[in-house]
Amino acid sequence: MEKVISYKPKQEYNVIHVQEGFFGVIFFGQSGINTQALEDTLNNYAKKGWYVVEMFVEKRRKLLFWGVDSVTIVFARDKE
Repeated sequence: MEKVISYKPKQEYNVIHVQEGFFGVIFFGQSGINTQALEDTLNNYAKKGWYVVEMFVEKRRKLLFWGVDSVTIVFARDKE
């Protein structure tokens, strides 16, 4: 007799990327991530019950010579 185990995850996850403006990188050499937009994004997700599990910054390549900073944020929340 075979046992069937049903697994229902207790959490759900959401991954987003926030990156600096590309035109600032081209024209000024660097730009920077808009901290106000990042803060607003975090607050909006928190209002919906999400919390940050992991956050890291990476350099992403654009075209041939330029790179932009990108913040990857992993959110989680309990399933209802």
